[in-house]
Amino acid sequence: MNKKIPALLLTGAMILTMTACQDDGGSSRRHRDEDSKETTEETTEETTTETDAGDALPTVIVSDISFETWTPPYDSDFVPSDDYGYLMPYTESRTPWPNQEMWEDKHIFQMGFVDEGGNPVGEAIFNTISALEGTNFYLVGQLDENMKWHYGLMTLDGSIYTGLIYDGYYQVPDNSVSEAGCVYMSGYDDGILHVDEFDFEMNTIIEDRSIVLDTDQLQGYSSSCLLCVEKVYDDDRAVVMLWQDEIGPVGDYLIDTTTGEVLATFTEWSRPIFTNTMIISRETMGDIVICDLDGNDITGDCVAAYALSEDRVVIFTNDTVGILDNDGNVICSMEMRDHYDQYVSSGRILIGTNNGVEVYDQDLNLITVGDVSLNYGLTVDDFTHFTDDEVVFVDWSGERIIDLESGTLAIYNDEYDYWRYSGFIVGSDQFDSEFTIFDADLNSVLEGEGDATIVEDMVTEDIYLVVVTTDPDSLDAITTVYRLTSGEAELMYETEGEVNGYSAMFIEGTMDASVFGTTIVVSPDGEVIFSCEITGQ
Repeated sequence: MNKKIPALLLTGAMILTMTACQDDGGSSRRHRDEDSKETTEETTEETTTETDAGDALPTVIVSDISFETWTPPYDSDFVPSDDYGYLMPYTESRTPWPNQEMWEDKHIFQMGFVDEGGNPVGEAIFNTISALEGTNFYLVGQLDENMKWHYGLMTLDGSIYTGLIYDGYYQVPDNSVSEAGCVYMSGYDDGILHVDEFDFEMNTIIEDRSIVLDTDQLQGYSSSCLLCVEKVYDDDRAVVMLWQDEIGPVGDYLIDTTTGEVLATFTEWSRPIFTNTMIISRETMGDIVICDLDGNDITGDCVAAYALSEDRVVIFTNDTVGILDNDGNVICSMEMRDHYDQYVSSGRILIGTNNGVEVYDQDLNLITVGDVSLNYGLTVDDFTHFTDDEVVFVDWSGERIIDLESGTLAIYNDEYDYWRYSGFIVGSDQFDSEFTIFDADLNSVLEGEGDATIVEDMVTEDIYLVVVTTDPDSLDAITTVYRLTSGEAELMYETEGEVNGYSAMFIEGTMDASVFGTTIVVSPDGEVIFSCEITGQ
C-alpha cells in the first residue's frame, strides 16, 4: 500500500492542528439570576426512579432556565409522578394545519398518554410525542397560538418531566464522529440562545450554556423558525441549524457564541460532520465544503468526506484517500487509481473500480475485492453493509445479497427488495405480499405473506416483527406479532386490524400503534388494553 500523504490532507492537518480548541475549564456555563433559581429550585434536584421491574431509569438534572418559561394554553400541564409505570402515547383528535395551500394533508394532533393498564394519564395536551431513539425519554411538544413549537423531555415512565421550556431540539446521530446520541435542547430569548446538552449515557445535563445570537445575520430567519443547536465547542463556537415548518432545514451557521457573529454559513443538503477542529458539509449542489472553527475554507481538492467512527473521518480527493483523527491529523493515506466512486458503510470504506468494489478497513488495509458489477448506473452507495463480521451488500435493484468476503452470491430473488432493520434483513416483493426474514448469519428465520416491519423494544431491546395480512374471504386485516431471535421467530399473538408497523413502538413487549385512525395499545399476551378513535378532520 502506498503511504504517500496527499498534499491537501497534510496541509489541512497542519492548519487544523494549529487551530485546535482548548478546554475553557467550564467558563461557558451560564449564570442564572436568583429569582429563576428560587422558582425552579424543586426541579433541579437529582432524581432516580425505578420501575416495578426494578430497572433504573436515567438520573437527570433538570435545568433551571434563566429565561421566562412559556405557559401552555391549557388548564393543566403534565404532572410527573413515580407511580405511573411505563406510559404509551395515543392520539385523541386532529385538525387541519392552518396553511392548507402549502400542506394539503398536514394536521395538528392532540395527544396524551395511557399507563400500562390502559388508563389515560392527565389530559391529551401535546401536539407531538416521539420516543428519542436509544434513550428512556420522550420528546413532547405543543404549538402556541402563533404556530410556534415548545418542547420538553419526559422519561418513559413519566417520573421526570422538564416542562415545555424549550423551543428547539436536536439529537446527534448515532454515526456522529463525536457526542453520538446526545441531545441539545434550546430556548431563544432576546438575543440569547440557552442550550442544555443532555447525555443519556451519563444520564445528566453535562453542560448548559448561553449563546449570543444575532438573528439578523441568519438568512431566512423568522420568529416562527426553530433554532436548533447541533454542536457546541469549548472555545466560544457553536453550530446552529435554522428550521422552518413549511420548508424544513434552511441552513447551518457557525457562530461566535460571545458576539453572535456568523463565521460560516452552510446550505442544507445533508447533516454536517463535526470534529474537534473542523466542520464538513455537503452543500445543495453536492459539493463538499470544509472549514476550520474560525470559518476559514480549507476544502482544497477534497471531493467527498464521510464519518467513519466516533474519532475518524475519511476524506477523498480525485486521486487520494486519507484518514483523519478528530484533531485533523492524517493517520494514514493512499493513492487511488482507476476509481470512479466511493462510499462508507458501517466503518468500512468502499471504492468502486473497474475490477469491482474494493473494501478497506479504517487503517486503509484492503479487506477484499468484491466481484460486483456496477452496471446500469448503479453506484457504490446502492449497497449497504450488514454485519460487522461479514461484508454483505444489498443491491437496491432487488436482485441479490452478496457476501464480499467470499465473493459468493448469498441470497438471490429477482422479485425482492431487501432492507436492513436491527440486525435482520427483510426481503419483500414490490407489492408487500410475500416476505423472508434473514438473521445476521443470513439464515432464513421466517417466510410468509403480508407486509412485514421490524421494530425494536424501547426498553428491553427485543426485536419484534409486525406482519399485516388480509383474509381472502372477508377482506379483513389481521396483524400478527413475532419476537425475533437469531435463527428463530416466536409467534406472540394476532390482533384484528391493519397495524401501521412504521408507527408501532414496543415497551417491555406492550405494543402502541395506529389502526385506520385508531390508536391501540396491546399487551404482550395480545389483549387490547386501550383503544381510542381519532376524531376530527
